[in-house]
Amino acid sequence: MAIVRPLVLLLLLLLPKPMLAEEMETAESAMNSEWAENIWQSLERQTGQIKLASAQATLNIANNFYFLNAADAEKVLAEVWNTPVDQPILGMILPATQTPFDKNVWAMVIRYEADGYIPDEDAADIGYADLLSAMQDEIQAGNTERLEQGRDPITLIGWAAQPQYDTKQHALHWAEEFQSGEDSLHTLSYNIRVLGRKGVLALSVIADIEQLPAIESQLSSIIGLVSFDPGATYEEFIPGSDKVATQGLSALVVGNTSTQTGFVKTTLLFFKKFGVWLVVGLGLCLGMVWHKSGNRRSQFSRT
Repeated sequence: MAIVRPLVLLLLLLLPKPMLAEEMETAESAMNSEWAENIWQSLERQTGQIKLASAQATLNIANNFYFLNAADAEKVLAEVWNTPVDQPILGMILPATQTPFDKNVWAMVIRYEADGYIPDEDAADIGYADLLSAMQDEIQAGNTERLEQGRDPITLIGWAAQPQYDTKQHALHWAEEFQSGEDSLHTLSYNIRVLGRKGVLALSVIADIEQLPAIESQLSSIIGLVSFDPGATYEEFIPGSDKVATQGLSALVVGNTSTQTGFVKTTLLFFKKFGVWLVVGLGLCLGMVWHKSGNRRSQFSRT
């Protein structure tokens, strides 16, 4: 396709001007339709029980979602959303009614962090207001460097959803609202962390702020998609024998560039923000297909 596109466009230049614009639009639409359909057909969309061997966990994907394995998820991130993957991922979960090409698509990228058991005794005592203030100060301090590098400053507006810890499911979830420069479209960073005996399953939701209600309305079912296998559950931790993480629950929220915010913020804040979006029709199969051109890496990080 990389060779065909220039040849087609070169031939179109030989057409009279009134016909040129229409023919170029038709040809570009056809090429993008073929490109998107080929990717869509190549994706193995899975439901049911899916083993995540490296995390000693199982996904129970109901019919209202589908799962893409790591290879397919990386294909979507890199080729469709133009977001290169710089951290290992286990896969991606999307709503069954959406394709990666839809304008309002949202998805959950899954990672596993084998940092050990995280005690949760202090869950009710964490001062999340103080955490938010510290995070805002940290991001603000990094804006000087961003401006020197010609990048937009970042503002952490606040909690889009205040951190909450589910003691029954041992799951921490929260959402942050960000603004890039003066952009009126704010972006959403929605995070779910499910604790296990030896580490944490991280679900990072890729979405914009307008999709918050849709995500929150399905939060319980989303958390229910993930479970650790027998022998790896949070309750089976063996004191004095199992590794204990050096970080606590609050560190999961604050995070850091390399383990928490680098890849996640890359995707969340920039997969819809930069470049040109081309709208092409794929009929009943894909409906509205959106493709972002250009090759912009994220400028979002807390460093």
